[in-house]
Amino acid sequence: MLASNLVLPNRIAELAEKTPEAPFLHTTTGDRLSYAETHRAILTWADAFARHGISAGEQIALMMPNRVESVFGWLGSAWLRARQVPINTAYRGRILEHVLTNSGARMLVIAAALLEQLAAVDLLATSLERIVILDAAEITLPDLSLPVMSAAQFLHGAQPRQREAPRYTDVASITYTSGTTGASKGVIVYWAQLHATISALGDIFSPDDCWYDPMPMFHVGGQGPVYLAALAGARVVLREGFSVTAFVDDVQHYGCTVGTVVETMANFLMSRPPTPEDQALPLKYVVMIPVIANVDEFKDRFGVVVATSHGMTEISTCITSPGFDRTSANYRSCGRLRPGYHARIVDTDDEELPDGSAGELILRSDTPWTLHGGYLNMPEATVAAWRNGWFHTGDILSRDVDGDYYFHDRLKDAIRRRGENISSKEVEAEINAHPAVAVSAVVGVPSTHGEEEVKAFLILADGATLDPPELIAFLEPRLPRFMIPRFIEIAAELPQTPSAKVQKNLLRDCAHGDCCWDRMASDFADIARS
Repeated sequence: MLASNLVLPNRIAELAEKTPEAPFLHTTTGDRLSYAETHRAILTWADAFARHGISAGEQIALMMPNRVESVFGWLGSAWLRARQVPINTAYRGRILEHVLTNSGARMLVIAAALLEQLAAVDLLATSLERIVILDAAEITLPDLSLPVMSAAQFLHGAQPRQREAPRYTDVASITYTSGTTGASKGVIVYWAQLHATISALGDIFSPDDCWYDPMPMFHVGGQGPVYLAALAGARVVLREGFSVTAFVDDVQHYGCTVGTVVETMANFLMSRPPTPEDQALPLKYVVMIPVIANVDEFKDRFGVVVATSHGMTEISTCITSPGFDRTSANYRSCGRLRPGYHARIVDTDDEELPDGSAGELILRSDTPWTLHGGYLNMPEATVAAWRNGWFHTGDILSRDVDGDYYFHDRLKDAIRRRGENISSKEVEAEINAHPAVAVSAVVGVPSTHGEEEVKAFLILADGATLDPPELIAFLEPRLPRFMIPRFIEIAAELPQTPSAKVQKNLLRDCAHGDCCWDRMASDFADIARS
């Protein structure tokens, strides 16, 4: 059982009483709130929700970039035992309408800058009864076929009333998946699960630490640093999206000691020319998911230690590195199984595979409420994911005899070429080793011979040039011939989710663009045929 004071809203309330003036919630746009100020704002939002008819068990949709209101709306709903539905700020049209309809949310709180994304949504087809617009003072309130109010109108008369404390079994968030293989699914995440997710890093952080959080708040990766900072009685700095150019300045200006980066962010940071400021940063710890091959160079450049883990919205962090010990020698490992979890690597019939074999990771937990509670209003999807009493992650991993786990690919991203299974992640790792490449994404595209061909999309490092034949020559001694890409396309950017994950489903739609280089029409055609 998770202690009551470790549930995030209750932890903030505890610190608001014990250390009311301690700094907690900052943003790169100028907000600076103490624990007491944050707690009062949260309770005020809870009262405002209640005054507008929201009660326990109901959903509130929140669509806004990282800002203090993201926290107020999230935790304000928690004090009512209502459930926040944080919506991806890039959603629009049918995708957005699906989330609003499927969630059954009665209220939507949205930033004014995102209003145009409602244009193609049939709001009357949803359960929405009211829309609250942040920054409405800067615009004329639109006619949206539903009652609309500004944040000032929403908060008018609301008071920071104390309420019954949220429990660890309450829902912390209904977080929608990216929906790359079908309609987005609303994952029911409990407070105990979210605590288990972020506590994987241990208790090495102190009130002197500060988390840099550019990850979106509609994602567990963005919610986690807020939770971690509160557990340590520390600060968290929210930024509205990751910026390569702002990273060093932000970390230096706000005194950030801890940060989370995904692989794409780390590669972009390493593609920038080094500066003397890199070594002078207060940054001490970086959580990197997954770890890049040149992590030793990253650690030396920024003066940090690196940890990693493996997880997803549906599970807590079940696999984690034992401390901040990632190096270029062990970067491929995403860690070992945490106590209290059971994992199997299985084939398509759920039969367990021997160590060293790649298969789907399936999981169980000894502790109640630490894995997700299913998919909201999608019972068939829930049953399918939990078949045979295990949660099926859809991730391909292997385990070695020492208990280290290695991520190979998502099932949906694995490539099948001429009878061979290819991990897109393994091909990307070798491409990214080329000094001219900042980041790459590898997908399978339809082949005229059946199955798929391998295509690589590249973004080059600042000022670099690279001819496709040069890359092929670089890869020949590093990859089996069947894994070497047939198609190469150099791009200015890759489509990404706001959490900096490449949207490979969109890349598959660009199978053979005009800028695509084909090995079959080159001097390397013999490799393409192999």
